[in-house]
Amino acid sequence: MVFLSHPGRPLIGHLKGVADLMINFHTPLSEIVSLPVDEKFLRIVGMGHDFGKYTTFFQEYLKSGRRDKNNLHRHGELGAYFTAWWLEREGYDPLQVLIGYLAVLNHHGALKVSFGCDDPDFDCGDFRYRWGRWLADLKENTGLISEEIGVNIGFFLSFGTIQRLGRRLMKTHLNVCEDDLTPYFTVAYVFSLLIDADKKDASGTRIPGRKGLPKDMVERYRRERFKEAKNEINRKRNRLYNDVMGNLKSLEEIPPVLSINAPTGMGKTLVNLSVALHIRHHLEKGLGYRPRIIYSLPFTSIIDQTYEVFEDVFKTTLKGYEDEPESYLLKHHHLAEITYRRGGEEEPLDRALLLVESWESEVIITTFVQLLETVIGTRNAYLKKFHNMAGSIVILDEVQNIDVKYWETVRKVMDFMAENLGVKFILSTATKPMLYPEAYELVSNYDSYVVPRTVVISKPEIREESDLKSIVLNGLERGASSYMVVLNTINSSVSFYNFIKEEARRLGYESLYLSTNVVPFHRQGRIAWIRRMLERGEKVLLVSTQVVEAGVDLDFEEVVRDIGPLDSIVQVAGRCNRNARADRGKVSVVALRDGRGRLLSSLVYGAVLTDISLKILEKHPKIYEEEFHRITDEYFSIIQERTAQSEYWKHMCKLAYEEVGRFSLIEERPDYVEVFVQTDERAKEVWNRFVEEVLKERELNRRRLNYLKLRRKVRSYIISVPKVCATRLPEEGDIRYVPLEELTTYYDPDTGFRRKDCTGGFEVW
Repeated sequence: MVFLSHPGRPLIGHLKGVADLMINFHTPLSEIVSLPVDEKFLRIVGMGHDFGKYTTFFQEYLKSGRRDKNNLHRHGELGAYFTAWWLEREGYDPLQVLIGYLAVLNHHGALKVSFGCDDPDFDCGDFRYRWGRWLADLKENTGLISEEIGVNIGFFLSFGTIQRLGRRLMKTHLNVCEDDLTPYFTVAYVFSLLIDADKKDASGTRIPGRKGLPKDMVERYRRERFKEAKNEINRKRNRLYNDVMGNLKSLEEIPPVLSINAPTGMGKTLVNLSVALHIRHHLEKGLGYRPRIIYSLPFTSIIDQTYEVFEDVFKTTLKGYEDEPESYLLKHHHLAEITYRRGGEEEPLDRALLLVESWESEVIITTFVQLLETVIGTRNAYLKKFHNMAGSIVILDEVQNIDVKYWETVRKVMDFMAENLGVKFILSTATKPMLYPEAYELVSNYDSYVVPRTVVISKPEIREESDLKSIVLNGLERGASSYMVVLNTINSSVSFYNFIKEEARRLGYESLYLSTNVVPFHRQGRIAWIRRMLERGEKVLLVSTQVVEAGVDLDFEEVVRDIGPLDSIVQVAGRCNRNARADRGKVSVVALRDGRGRLLSSLVYGAVLTDISLKILEKHPKIYEEEFHRITDEYFSIIQERTAQSEYWKHMCKLAYEEVGRFSLIEERPDYVEVFVQTDERAKEVWNRFVEEVLKERELNRRRLNYLKLRRKVRSYIISVPKVCATRLPEEGDIRYVPLEELTTYYDPDTGFRRKDCTGGFEVW
């Protein structure tokens, strides 16, 4: 009998292929990774993971496609017990046995802890029935299977053996240490090696060879692009670059965590890349291994901007880059297009997806969500890349955007990964939080790089929309070349935009609006249009929400910001007089309230952060840019004292995957739903393709691949709106949409989704 793993593929070939790939992935990392795994351990896991496919139940399912009504065709549990038995037989300790068991058990889904039976005495009927059938079936082919995989399985084929093994596994799990992250990260590492190898072997995906990157790429690029510093701000940017690189080169050993703390607008993006390239070269010389560079950012909106900068560096300095760009530089987030080119040819979509999702590249630009929910998470699709993080250089840009409640967990994760997985971290920020106070600072003197561009002025007396209109009109009448108003809620921003746009236009200003209430396709185009207008010196008034805060390269003469967390106020100040064209840009902070007298900031950010910011602004009613650093230190110190820390690291230590799986950087909004907006004929065509090729497609794999082809276009027209606003919208496959024929009823071309009729009257604030 020939046992198959997939149609036309011998099972033993797949088992050996997966085991070999796992070892090939691990071998370059073996001197870096300090986890309780070795080559033999990985070979057993790879050989055992699909052991359950040796049953005739699975072989019949593979031929006919018909599922057994008792699920006897499933193979994960059977493979997990067999792998655990084999590891025990080879003398591995109970914790290693549990790790191998969990990796194999879950290799087709998310990580969870299950032993096949809820009864600790293993007497439950379903479990006994299932295993009775499996063991009897395997006994029919004991000799053939044993010869094929190279171990006598006869000793395994006893229900008593299974019961005893299950009890030992449960006991080991109950006794996992409460303050040691080793079991958690070992499971993650082995699981990642297994699922990545399994998917790539099954699909026949060819793994690209690693690429060299010259350490002086950024220096060469800067010489080409920035031949002379024409003003003071560019001279400071050059001085910062030389300062950081000089401090880095003076180090005999690279500390585990580095910091690049410099004012906004100082060109930290290129500095970060250059530092990472030099660290990579240093480690490559010392370890003989090429670390990947993982550049993570808080928002997808600024990933494209960073990617364009890096792509220009690579195109300018690397021959052959354009033949296989993704092997060198990869952009990965939920809106990114799935492409992977080699030798000028595109990989088929399913293989491209495997290469993108496992980060098969030298430099990866991604989100905090992709990064942190990989190291603190349970999802199969996220964890397949975890092993490629070992030995990497991880840059956390705008690190202050990580919620304070997660700081303790993130610190412990960084410490473990630095010590046991050889990861180097670079924290980059203008408003240095106390996430990791021990980080080695590469900037010699923050204050020496401050350009006195802005002043933040508290105006607590501005409480109502009419007060705000007066202050803004006063600025416009004075002739400010550009003006931005940043408000906390969509309702308040839409109301104010409609309140002021005509008077602004009368004064010669082009009024524009930005928020997540506008579909992403239009939002991206609008940002590009605003940037061009500002560069041409045209008079612009922008009314926005917080979408403009971090990383969006806009430069306004004056800014008003409704009060929020102090670091957000400083981020907005970075969009004011950014290029030091005026003597001192003014950022006015107001304190707007709703009809009940509640601060809008507290509705968005909570009472604690709002209260801390208010108290600091009362103490410092006028803050010059030279003082930002000191006062944000004060702000973060108070936050730490008043913020309860999450317990996720404790759940990780106990392998409590149900709790770990709840970790999310993005707060779920059950009262909101996603809506596709047919803004024009192009959007309508995207929707119709989505309905026909995805929603109506019954074959699951084709449906998945069709969605991946369309994902970026589809997401470009999706917004999140209050559920109550979508009750009258039509649905297709449980997805609500705005038909083009009814667009004007539900969607305003300037301000986006109309919320007036669905909130019981438009709230002014």
